[in-house]
Amino acid sequence: MDEAAAAAQLAELEQQLMLPLELEAGTVITTLRPLDIGLTLPIDSLLAEARQASETGAAARVALQVDYDTHALQARLDSFAAQLASTTPLNLLTETDTFSRSFVYTPALTINMEQAVQVIERRLASPLAARRVTLELVSDPDRAPEPVPLAQIQPQIEAMAALWDGIVGVYVYDLATGETISYNADTVFSGASVMKVPILLQAYANLPELTEKQRFWARTMILESDNLNANALLAASVGGAGTEDALVAVQQMTASLQQLGLQHTYQNLPYEAYEYLVLLNGYENTLWPTAGRHAALYRGRPAGTHHTRRDWQSVCNAGSVQHGRRAAARTIQRKPDGAALPGNARSAGRESRRYPHAVGPAHRCTGGTQGRMGGRYAGRCRHCAVAGGRLCAGGVSLPGN
Repeated sequence: MDEAAAAAQLAELEQQLMLPLELEAGTVITTLRPLDIGLTLPIDSLLAEARQASETGAAARVALQVDYDTHALQARLDSFAAQLASTTPLNLLTETDTFSRSFVYTPALTINMEQAVQVIERRLASPLAARRVTLELVSDPDRAPEPVPLAQIQPQIEAMAALWDGIVGVYVYDLATGETISYNADTVFSGASVMKVPILLQAYANLPELTEKQRFWARTMILESDNLNANALLAASVGGAGTEDALVAVQQMTASLQQLGLQHTYQNLPYEAYEYLVLLNGYENTLWPTAGRHAALYRGRPAGTHHTRRDWQSVCNAGSVQHGRRAAARTIQRKPDGAALPGNARSAGRESRRYPHAVGPAHRCTGGTQGRMGGRYAGRCRHCAVAGGRLCAGGVSLPGN
């Protein structure tokens, strides 16, 4: 081949080399246009090298080489790596034996830059090769995972809610960004043990320093969901002890939550205290009918829960909460002719042991129920243990009620 024919062939190869390359890394694909990195085929230099080699009389064979801007290629690869980091998946584990779901965050991978440059350079100089390049991904130990946007979690929450047999309420408020995600945010739910978090706030806001016993109550209330220790901590928050002081604290806590903007988050009675306060000790229920009393004891709305954490600092500042013992107005009034337990039954444990052998109207026993008495789990339900160890029939009304 003479020099003119070689020059024409090189010009034709240069046109093929200008076709875009597709770069693939994981599930992400981007396009690299050779013109964007200043790719050129040095035709004159290649012909000169071939001319010099042919002076020996032998056929000259010259390797095809290309020129490009290495900084421009590196910038494109850096941009591609950043795009990969923004697509970090958030998966939901559903194949579990227990009734739970877990979010799994996969740390972002990055491009193996050294390998990527070598592979791309070879492909840029290969006009007849495929125009797609698969790049190797490696973990970067020096790079912290990017925060997962809340919007990426929203569909996972909806998928999780669809798996549960019931109504799910979720509200997440990011204090740093102000982002929120929610599901049934304005639906009012029965709060149950969720109210133990506001009880903890009530204690921190009203007690200058927790004693060891109060810390024990707080730990077991949160970690073990201990109802009686929750009542003890409530009573201590107003400087007292026993169920009646816990009732004062409950009303005080509900008023504080309303001041924070939680209009639908409230507690009306201490835990496990309906029989003692209303049925036995004669307090009149002025808040809700008996048929709905369990549902109305503890209420909360998902969209209201973020106020507690958002306003935590203002609540805990010195002097921000001014409450005195027995300061809150009671919405449960004692009947003048109501039956009362003998003596001053201050602790919830003693109250449960003072029950007569009949049990409250809401009680149903199957013989295998695990209940609590005095802060400990009994072998059978609490009412049965109170009734002297005999299995009760359930649904028995107390005398005079």
